[in-house]
Amino acid sequence: MQAGFTKSNMTAFEFLARRAPGGLRKTYFLFGVLCLAEAGCAALPQTFTRIDGRVLERKQLLTDQAMCRGEIKSNLSTGNQTTALGPTEDAIAVYTGCMAQHGYKVAK
Repeated sequence: MQAGFTKSNMTAFEFLARRAPGGLRKTYFLFGVLCLAEAGCAALPQTFTRIDGRVLERKQLLTDQAMCRGEIKSNLSTGNQTTALGPTEDAIAVYTGCMAQHGYKVAK
């Protein structure tokens, strides 16, 4: 390690990148860049509005979100639920479709 760097003042990414062989450092960097640029990195939508215009009830929203996450698990095979970059397009489609059935749409 270079002078002045300790494990305690580095992020996990920096620590791994410094310990990795040269080619692997480039891979970590490329993965980070792609993750920031790729929409697949995004998590499932979290901000919703009611289709009918009613006020959101936080407790009901959380219940419906949990149910729709369960729909992903019951309707998609394990390999089609997530990738290294986040949820698959199929998983997002199942989730947003389920939320629509419960009366929600993704807020813009």
